[in-house]
Amino acid sequence: MQRFIRAVVTADYALFMVGGLGLTFMMLVTLTDVVMRYMGRPIFGSMELVCFTSAVVIGFAIPYTSWTKGHIVVDFLMEMLSPGTVRIFRIVTRIMAIALFLFAGYNFILYSFDLMKSGEVSPGLEFPITRSHSDLP
Repeated sequence: MQRFIRAVVTADYALFMVGGLGLTFMMLVTLTDVVMRYMGRPIFGSMELVCFTSAVVIGFAIPYTSWTKGHIVVDFLMEMLSPGTVRIFRIVTRIMAIALFLFAGYNFILYSFDLMKSGEVSPGLEFPITRSHSDLP
């Protein structure tokens, strides 16, 4: 079991690092776009790049943040409750978070199938949102 937990923590940390690199990329693109816009040559599609990268940053940072319990906790509320109530509260909120992410993930999968059928692309850079099976080699 310890081996499995170590593998999960390693994977979470690797995803967290990729999210950090994505955040760095977003900052560099934004900074470069602001400077270039001042010179009259903005980066075409910079907003799309930042939006797509933000999905990676958020999605890849959540597992590590959850594992390290780095999310925001309202301490003053927890201090007013008994230890048993705090434990139950944490279990209930974890179950609710798992249910929320399962629901969101399921709906993202359904949405991706709709995008695949329609062949939708991003507005500026025209990145394919999804790749249809006919495009595969």
